[in-house]
Amino acid sequence: MNFRSIFILIIALQAPLVWSQDSISIAVKTRDHFKPIRSFYNELDRNPAIKGFSSAYSRSELGGLMSREKNTFQLQQLGEGIDQFGVSAQSFYRLDTVVSVWGTADYRNGTRKNVQWNESSDYDKIYPFVTADSVGGDLSMEIYGFKGGYAFKSGKYHFGVTAVFKALMEYRSVDPRPKNISSDLNLNLGASRLLTDSYRLGVDFSVEKYTQTNEIAFFSELGNPALYHMSGLGNFNNLLYGTRKKSLYEGWGYAAAMQWYNERQPGWFFQTRWKNFELEKSIADGQAFVSSTIKENDFNFTAGKIYQIEHNTWAIQVGYQNKLRKGIENILSNGALSSMLIIGSVENYNDLQQKFFVEGLFAINQQNWNLGFAPFVTRNTKVEKHLLTKSEMSINDWTYGLKTTWSKTLKNNSVWHVFPSISYKKVDKASNHLLAIAGQKQINQMLQQNFEQLSAALFQVDLRARYDFKLKQNLNVFWEASINYQCYKSNQNTYFQTALGITF
Repeated sequence: MNFRSIFILIIALQAPLVWSQDSISIAVKTRDHFKPIRSFYNELDRNPAIKGFSSAYSRSELGGLMSREKNTFQLQQLGEGIDQFGVSAQSFYRLDTVVSVWGTADYRNGTRKNVQWNESSDYDKIYPFVTADSVGGDLSMEIYGFKGGYAFKSGKYHFGVTAVFKALMEYRSVDPRPKNISSDLNLNLGASRLLTDSYRLGVDFSVEKYTQTNEIAFFSELGNPALYHMSGLGNFNNLLYGTRKKSLYEGWGYAAAMQWYNERQPGWFFQTRWKNFELEKSIADGQAFVSSTIKENDFNFTAGKIYQIEHNTWAIQVGYQNKLRKGIENILSNGALSSMLIIGSVENYNDLQQKFFVEGLFAINQQNWNLGFAPFVTRNTKVEKHLLTKSEMSINDWTYGLKTTWSKTLKNNSVWHVFPSISYKKVDKASNHLLAIAGQKQINQMLQQNFEQLSAALFQVDLRARYDFKLKQNLNVFWEASINYQCYKSNQNTYFQTALGITF
């Protein structure tokens, strides 16, 4: 059974829920789903034992979307935007007072435009060890995503489990012709216990398995560009330079988290999560061998307090994230029989990203409307190094912003939601000591452009609007549109998405 068949089957299984929903109006469920406080501390919902009881309402949604993105100023390895269409189904269903189930199915088809210096997929997952050439171009893509969750209560305990699977295929029909197939599977087990009359302690553990096959073909009789196996900040493995066309990425990750919060009334909340991820890149054509390894450690925590004064909600939270990615290269040698020998390994790449943020919330909750304001300040630090060549790039910036939410229930029980936000990134320190790669003018230009993009000041405006129109008690039609505008000093990026579907 192929992915399309599985996707259609999952959507079909959602259909019976249309007729088994409770009598609560869709307007009430939709306003609860989008209320400001829910997005304020949604990190808690990563524990399935908590997510399974985060809402008292069953709610399902089925729809299609189309989006268009034009990024004239972005990392070249990510391309100049994605044009795509897709369909998705999602459902959260309370079977009874002690059991909840939920799930999503998502399909996207589109084009990633003008990708340069990267013929691999899932760049954020595998960088800096991408396979690249000097030509690049558009990439056709298909994405399939599936998620299922189950949670139940037993006395003071809650238990939950989620499974998430994502499959991606990217390819190009002109030289160079990569064919990339990746899969990412994540399993998460969670539990929580009521410690006092209102405070609950939760823990969850997850494991992840990631794979990608990356194979490049050339059909032109006039020759083809050389392939580079990049190793960070423009450097590449000279011994693998040329025609090594097939690579395999395999990774494992595991994570542990703890949450503490007041489940019955506004109060303190806290969460912390630690994740370890390790990925190997193997050269798979000819003699197979591991060429490099990524080791990443990611730690974050969030703590805050929520206050409720009559119909008004006040909240504040602070958070910190530290992500350290190390790139380890095997030292290779051609043996006497032209076989590749591994004679050692060395850590040549290091990428440290740190983030500290403070966010507030003021929300007015009335019977027929909600209004929320969430100002925030973020401090970001990025230090990227290639230790062998002593190349380095360092950027420190502040981001200031305001997110707002407005919901209004009309007389016919239809609902308007508007989510405008605005932010400004100010870079107070940016330096680079990038070693020019001898004889590689295009690589040096790419490095400089990427640094300029990462270190540029950014003004950003985002507007999302949604209208849910009531057809009957348990069925709504919704229309949604999103616009994002990014303004740099001399460049602009734009994004537009529209979606249409039903909620029940």
